[in-house]
Amino acid sequence: MPRALALGLTVLGLSLVWNVALLVEGRELFAKRADMTRALVTAGLRRPLPAETDPARTLVLVPSPKDLEWITAQFGSPVTDSLVPGAVRPIPPDIQTEADRRVRFGAPVPTVDGN
Repeated sequence: MPRALALGLTVLGLSLVWNVALLVEGRELFAKRADMTRALVTAGLRRPLPAETDPARTLVLVPSPKDLEWITAQFGSPVTDSLVPGAVRPIPPDIQTEADRRVRFGAPVPTVDGN
């Protein structure tokens, strides 16, 4: 019986450590996706749009610049919403640069080999 208890506690402890590690990893993944979403909204609302931009093209994670303009006119901008000041981390410059590129030229299209 003590062996079974020890084994059960070991499995429980390892499960707990594994789940905490997954939660930490998942939080960072979703934080990066939230950064990209805010960056795409920011880039899609910038006026004037770059000449290469198709205002009706979807930005994958967020609606097209044309739709974003309508949405923010109706409901306000999610970028300037401040229910909890300081709760939203600033957009990293490299992510904003990639969002600006996606607004101008579209998102990368995945291929069969993953590139």
